[in-house]
Amino acid sequence: MSETVKIILTFLFSSAFVGFIQFLIQRRDNRKDVVDANTELLLGLTRDKLIFLTDKYIERGSITLDELSVVEQIYKAYTCNSKSSDDIRVKAGVEKCRGLKIDNDLNNHQYSR
Repeated sequence: MSETVKIILTFLFSSAFVGFIQFLIQRRDNRKDVVDANTELLLGLTRDKLIFLTDKYIERGSITLDELSVVEQIYKAYTCNSKSSDDIRVKAGVEKCRGLKIDNDLNNHQYSR
């Protein structure tokens, strides 16, 4: 093979390789943006659910052990994210629920979650 053909082939293959690497990096960045958006969405929905549940139980003035367990599980998952671990509104609601009277009469409550 002539020297010119080798140079042309080397140039083409190196450009294709670099282009492929750039494509993979860009694709990974795009996927990261989607994951970040989904995480923010889930955190927002979780916060909304915690506020809804804690307000409902505080207004009622009592909570069952099952309901308290659900609130604790959701709160634990919510606080695993460092951004949401210092949410005063949610933390105050959960703390108030922990102090509510435990109601053992499951038949008096509608489970509309």
